[in-house]
Amino acid sequence: MIVETVNLAANSLIMIARRKYAKDIQNIQIKKMPLGIFNKIANKGAISISLRIKRKNFLFLNCHLEAHEENRADRLE
Repeated sequence: MIVETVNLAANSLIMIARRKYAKDIQNIQIKKMPLGIFNKIANKGAISISLRIKRKNFLFLNCHLEAHEENRADRLE
């Protein structure tokens, strides 16, 4: 069963769970951070899905950030 999906530019996350665990999944949250050319065109960025299963918290993250050492400060920000 698909629990949640999130897309941003070329990044995608699909959360899939067995049906028997669906009742235990709570507090699903999606975050998107678009980045790219002049912060207008989201050709880069990050997406995440966080959730709780019983008493455990999970975070799934996918990102595509700028390459090269001169962009390190931007990646860390």
